[in-house]
Amino acid sequence: MFVQHSNIYQMAGIAELILEIGAGPTVKQALDNAALFSMVLQVSLLVWAHKTTSLALSLAKALEYRASAEDRNIPRYDALLGTLRCISQQTCGFTWELQFAAVDEKLKVALHLDTTSLQRPIAHVVLRSLLDALPAVQRFPESHFLSLGTVEGASTIVIWAHHVLGLTVEVRSEIYNVKFGDGPAKVLIDRGSIDSRPRDEVTLLSETQDVVFQASPDWLEDPRLQPANLHPMEGYGSKIVESYFEDQAAGRLVAVRIMNSCFRSIQQVLDHQAQNRIDIMNDYVAPTKESIISIGRILFPAYDILFSEVEAIKDEVCLAQAGWDSEGVRQITMPFEMESKTHEHMIKYVRMIFKQLCVIILALSRIGI
Repeated sequence: MFVQHSNIYQMAGIAELILEIGAGPTVKQALDNAALFSMVLQVSLLVWAHKTTSLALSLAKALEYRASAEDRNIPRYDALLGTLRCISQQTCGFTWELQFAAVDEKLKVALHLDTTSLQRPIAHVVLRSLLDALPAVQRFPESHFLSLGTVEGASTIVIWAHHVLGLTVEVRSEIYNVKFGDGPAKVLIDRGSIDSRPRDEVTLLSETQDVVFQASPDWLEDPRLQPANLHPMEGYGSKIVESYFEDQAAGRLVAVRIMNSCFRSIQQVLDHQAQNRIDIMNDYVAPTKESIISIGRILFPAYDILFSEVEAIKDEVCLAQAGWDSEGVRQITMPFEMESKTHEHMIKYVRMIFKQLCVIILALSRIGI
């Protein structure tokens, strides 16, 4: 289901203040307008894959690029940003993550790729070109096809062209070709080879191989699109942990250690309150350990974590046995030679993720999700 039913709640008995949850006026209007619904659907996908600020900037430059000198009705950055955020909020009930997971898995298995090779943001020149090229191919599928030379945003392009617009897409590499859909491919994505990376070029061709238009990047002027990094709350912790630690036992220990850190954090707050050491915390209501466990089980559903093991964990003993440092982060052995500075940067980044997950659990536990 793409949108959720709207529910209206009266927030105050005197003032006309209400809270509306679910589909807003933009999505409601789109349900009765096929063209508007198509636009909302495509924008919803793009804002799931890209950070809204970078996407708004890229779209603004793309619309400015193709507009004539006399056209003064070009949507500006602020207006585009507001529209993107509006559609993102009203369509967040649809989990694009499931589509990305299916496409990513197919590409990883067939092309022997790792997760880091499947970045979701599309290059600016590719996005700019697809705004015009995809409608052209969809309208004239017998006489046009699209060739893309890029390694960026392959999953996003596949979902956009195939799952949303119904076009057959083929992703090519030096190892294997992966096809999405039946019949001749109308969108070809060439990832090149390890020794020859494509230059983010886009070519729209006719059935006689004549070039309709071709676009290449401007490395100095093109904005860089950034990932949105959206993920459903359920399983989010597992996804983050498993991206660094392939061993499931090690990943489970991380999850237990994170929740144990949350236990100790709230205990420190309670101790400070009892001793009246910090006045600002006197009115603070700490989350319960049970609520922390509940949130932890949502973030780490695969580990089936027990309350007793979180409370009983002894930092020095358990972590030393698993080869972890005192911060709760394993000393990572990189698969190839790296400079010591890069290795230390990686360790610091994992520690930052560790702390962020602790903050997420404590915040969600307090508000009672």
